[in-house]
Amino acid sequence: GNQDLVAICLRLALIHAMYQNEKPFIIIDDSFVNLDDEKVELAKKFLTTIAQEYQVIYFTCHDSRA
Repeated sequence: GNQDLVAICLRLALIHAMYQNEKPFIIIDDSFVNLDDEKVELAKKFLTTIAQEYQVIYFTCHDSRA
């Protein structure tokens, strides 16, 4: 679970470094499947926060992760 969170943070840091003048869309494909329920709620809040700055496309196969 923590590796998934670090991977998301690294991806966003890379996007932030590469696109200083543009705001690309971000595709997140079931990245929170390994998180427990508490961390999933925090991840959802995180998605809401980054969606204020970027267009986020979020795919998931589980109702509990939506």
